[in-house]
Amino acid sequence: MGNIILVGSVHNDLKGPERLERVLNYYKPSIVGLEQTPQGATRGWQVHLDLQKKLETIPFQKLYTPEQIARLKLMFNSSYFEEWVPKVYKNGSPDIRLYCLDKELDEGVGNSMSAAEQTWLRQQLASGKTMADLLTPMDMDIKDFIDRGSVEEYQRDVDSRYDRVASNDFISRYGSELFRICVLERDERIAAQIRNIHIANPEKVFLVTLGNSHIFGDYSRNTYDLVSDLSPTRMKLKEADKL
Repeated sequence: MGNIILVGSVHNDLKGPERLERVLNYYKPSIVGLEQTPQGATRGWQVHLDLQKKLETIPFQKLYTPEQIARLKLMFNSSYFEEWVPKVYKNGSPDIRLYCLDKELDEGVGNSMSAAEQTWLRQQLASGKTMADLLTPMDMDIKDFIDRGSVEEYQRDVDSRYDRVASNDFISRYGSELFRICVLERDERIAAQIRNIHIANPEKVFLVTLGNSHIFGDYSRNTYDLVSDLSPTRMKLKEADKL
């Protein structure tokens, strides 16, 4: 087993903060790599601080029931957990380093993805499917989730996604060109960064958090494939429950 650990996450995992904290404390890496740009990591940390401040200052008890407040806290705490949990971990020691492994995509990519998803949705509805057929618990609007959502159903949906890594799901919704830009090219960039950081720090434990498909995707030359010669350990974040 090498000293590189690749951890696949589902970005909206309500258990994500506690799971990632458990993984970091288990492996105790000296270096942590984030699937983010420096700007994105800073933004994620700031959003986390802003949400925590809201929890402290806004009288939610006057607006929601205790059950609704519990769902709100889960949603707030899991937002950007892949950025803020490693930051808290790093703050515990001056010897721990964080690396941002990605670069900003052109703004047009986000617009293209939104347009492609709208086209896909219209096609699905035209084929006879309903919104109820297409929406999962994770697709529920945040306000609706706080008002009447089920934490158990939401988490079951999250955990099932750790085992659904078919690239055709992305391609059918967004197209092969966006798959190349958003997935394949990012795999290549991130894998190159992992390799360079490891070469510069061959003896250090290096843990990387990435979207689950980048590590377990069914397409060839995902990030794990591209660094497999370095003998990395890979795991799905939900497996932290067994640590």
